[in-house]
Amino acid sequence: MITRLFFLGGFVLSFCPLVVAADDNAPPSLPPVTVTGTVVDQLSGTSELSSAVLSNLPQKNGSLTETITLLPRVQIGEGQRTSENAGEILPPRISISGGRAYENFYAVDGLSIGSLLDPLSTDTFAENIVKVPGHPQRSFIHQDLIESVTVYDSNVPAKFGRFTGGVVDAQTRDPAPELSGALRYRTTRHNWTQLHIDPQRREAFELSNDFQQQPRFVKQDAGAQFNIPLRSDMAVLAAYNILRSDKEFYHLGDWKTWSDQTENWFLKYLWTPSTDSKLELTATYTPASSEFFIVNTRESDLDIRRGGYGFNSRFSTSLDAGDLVISAGYQFNENSRDATASSYTFWPADTLTRDWGERLDLPYSAEGGYGDIDTDEESLQLNIDFESRPVGSGPLTQTVNAGIEAGRDHGSYQRKDNTLVHALNRAVKDADIACAPDDPACLDGLVYFRERRLYESQDAEATINRYAAYLEDRIDIGRISLRPGARLSHDNFMDNTNLAHRLAGSWDLFGNGDTLLLSGVNRYYGETLLTYKLREAKEPYIIQSRSKTADNRLTNWTVSGTQNLLPEKFSKLDTPYSDEWNIGLRQQLFGGTLDINYLERRNRDQFAKELRVVELAGETVREWLLNNHGSSRYESLNVSWERHWHRHFLHVNYTWSDAEAYGESYDDLFDEEDRYEKVWFDGKVIDKESLPRSDSFREHAANLIYSGRLPGELTFTNVTRYVSGYQTRELLSRTEKTARDIPVDLVAYDSKRQPDYWIFDWRLDWQPKFYSGQPLTLSLEIDNVFDRTPPVAGKENVFELGRQVWLAARYTF
Repeated sequence: MITRLFFLGGFVLSFCPLVVAADDNAPPSLPPVTVTGTVVDQLSGTSELSSAVLSNLPQKNGSLTETITLLPRVQIGEGQRTSENAGEILPPRISISGGRAYENFYAVDGLSIGSLLDPLSTDTFAENIVKVPGHPQRSFIHQDLIESVTVYDSNVPAKFGRFTGGVVDAQTRDPAPELSGALRYRTTRHNWTQLHIDPQRREAFELSNDFQQQPRFVKQDAGAQFNIPLRSDMAVLAAYNILRSDKEFYHLGDWKTWSDQTENWFLKYLWTPSTDSKLELTATYTPASSEFFIVNTRESDLDIRRGGYGFNSRFSTSLDAGDLVISAGYQFNENSRDATASSYTFWPADTLTRDWGERLDLPYSAEGGYGDIDTDEESLQLNIDFESRPVGSGPLTQTVNAGIEAGRDHGSYQRKDNTLVHALNRAVKDADIACAPDDPACLDGLVYFRERRLYESQDAEATINRYAAYLEDRIDIGRISLRPGARLSHDNFMDNTNLAHRLAGSWDLFGNGDTLLLSGVNRYYGETLLTYKLREAKEPYIIQSRSKTADNRLTNWTVSGTQNLLPEKFSKLDTPYSDEWNIGLRQQLFGGTLDINYLERRNRDQFAKELRVVELAGETVREWLLNNHGSSRYESLNVSWERHWHRHFLHVNYTWSDAEAYGESYDDLFDEEDRYEKVWFDGKVIDKESLPRSDSFREHAANLIYSGRLPGELTFTNVTRYVSGYQTRELLSRTEKTARDIPVDLVAYDSKRQPDYWIFDWRLDWQPKFYSGQPLTLSLEIDNVFDRTPPVAGKENVFELGRQVWLAARYTF
C-alpha cells in the first residue's frame, strides 16, 4: 500500500488470553489466539509501498531507489536515465525533501546500508587517478527481495538519525510457511529501445568508444527463491538474483563487449518460538562489478568492484510492558579497482611498434592504466528499541518509545603497488637512443620518456565510533496527540555531541478520526563520512626525470619535484543539520485518504571545501580544506490521495517545491568569502548562496498510479509522471558579460529553462494456471509509452530515454 500517512512507527497491539486456574471438570479449552494489528502513525510523514503494489509496478532495473521515485518529495537526479546511457544498471541517486543524494539514510531490516566511502564520486579512471567511484548505498538490494519500503520525508521519529534528507526503510521478505518457490526472467535490449540522439552526433554515437554513450546493450534480470519449512515454527528463505548489462563499444577499431553486473545472494532464517516472539537471521552477499576501458588506450581494461557481504540478526518480542526489538549486524563492502599499474600517455603515434594511434588518426598511441586501488568499509551495528504499551486512563494515555544505538565503521584505502604515469610532452624521439633491456618506457632507436609521475603505494585507515540514544513520548489527550522527543548522538571522529529535538502533533477536529490537523518542528543531524580522513592520507605524486648520457644511454630516474597540490586536509567540523517545520491536513474523502502537507527546511553547516595557498618548506603550495560553509533552503507543498477497492488501487500525488543551495556535493568549492559573494543571475545581482540548484529540482511534480485486476487473468498497471520545466544556470563567458554590460568582476550566470513533460509507464501481466494450478506470469512492460524525450538539464543536446520494452516470465510453485 502506498500511503502518505502521518504514522506512529509500527506499534503492535497484542490481545492475550485470560489465564485461569486449571479445573479438572472444565471443558477442554481452545488454544490461545493472538490478534495483532498496526496502529496507524498519524504523526510522521511517510509513504509506503507494500509487496502487493511492488509486485505490479513497472520495475525498470529493479533497484530500490527506482521504485521510490514515484513517491512524494522524491526526485531523481538529472541525466541518470538518458538515451545515451540506456545500458546502465547502477541504482540512480535521489533527493528526498531537498536533501542531496548522500544525505539520505538507507536501512534494510532496521540496519543502515548507507556508504561512508566517497558516495558521490563517479570517476571511473581518467579524471582522478587516486579515486574509485562510490555510491550512497554500500550494497544494492533487488526489488524482488523487498516485502515493503517506507519513505519518511517529514516529522521523522527520533529512532532515525544520520540524515538531513529523508529515510528509506526497507523490510525484506520472510520465509513462507509452506514449501514453495519462484523462478523469473526479464530482459530488454537496445533494439527494443528508442534512443533519441542529436543528428549531428549520431554517427559518433553509433561508433561509440565512450562509456557515457551506449548504442548497443542487452539487459538480463533473473532470479530464483525457495521457501523451505524446517518445522511448524521455523523456516528458511534462500534466494538469488542477478542483473546484467552487456554493452558493446567500438574500441581500437573493433566491437568488444564490456559488462556490468549486480548479484544478490540471500539467506534468511525465521524462528517464531511463540506467538509474540520472532528471531530473524539473515546472510547476504551482494557483489557488483563494472568493466571499463580508457578511450583509445590499449591494455587499459579495468574492473570496478562494489558490494560485499553481511550478517544481520533481529529479535522481537512482546513483553507485558511493551514491545522490544534488538537488531545487530556486521557488514563488509568495497569500492575497488583492478587496473594495469603503469600508463604511457602517450607514445608518439608514428612510432613503429606503437602505431595504433596513427591508424585511428590520433597524434598519440596510449596504453596502460592507473593501478589497483582497494577501499573497504567494515561496519558493526547494534540497535535496541522499546515501545511501551499505552499507559493511562480516561482522556489521557501515553506511549513511550526509547532506544539506544552503537556502531563502529572502519574504512581503509590502499594502493597496492607503485603506479607510473608517462606523459606525451615528455616523450623524446631519438634514433640514437640505446635502451636498457628492462626499460618499458624506452624503445631502442625510436623514442624514450624523460619524465614521469610516481604514485607510491599507500595505506590509510580511519574509524568512526558512534553512539545514540532517543526518547519519545506519544501523549493522547482527548482529540489531541503530541509526540515530543529528542535524539542524542555522539561520534569520536568529528568529536561532536548533538541533541536533536523532535516534536509532532495532531488534532482530531471533529472527534471521529476523519479530519486531522497535523504539525511538527524537528531537527535532523547528518552523517559523517570516512572519505574526509582517508583523503588526507593520500600523498602527492612525485615527479621523476632522467637524461641521456654521451654514449646514448639513459640515467637512472631521480626525483625532480612533487605535486604542487597537497591532499585534502581533515579538520574537525560541526555536524550538518536541518531544521524543519511543517503543517498538514489529513482527510477521509471519497472512500480514500487525502493528505495535504506543507514543509520548510533550513539546512546549515553543510560540508564544502576551499582551496588555500600555504608555505611549506620554503615553497608555496596549495591545499584543500574542508569546511562547514554550505547551506540550503527547501520548501514544498504536497497533496496526495489514495484508495483501494475490490481489485483496484489508485494513488495520486502532487508536489510543489522551491529550493536554494550552493553546490550539490561535499566537493564543491565554497570558502568564507563565497558566503558574502554577489553574482549576476538572470538579470539581477544576488547572493551566491541564493542560486537555484543545478540538479534534482523540479518545481512541480505529480504521479498517478493505477493498478487493477481485469477479466481474463490480466492485471494492468499504469504509472503517469509529470515534471514541470526546470530552471538551471549556465556560466557566462567574459565576452558574453561584456556584450550585456555585466561587470566583468562578477561571476555571471544565465537562466535556462528546460521544458516540462509527461511520461506514461505501463505493465500488463497475464497469469494463466499452469501445471497443477501453479501460476506462470507473463509480463509486458513498456516504459515511456508515448516516447516523450525532453532534453536533459545541464547536458548539451542530450535527451531523456525513449520508449523501452521489457519482457518477463515468472513461474511460481
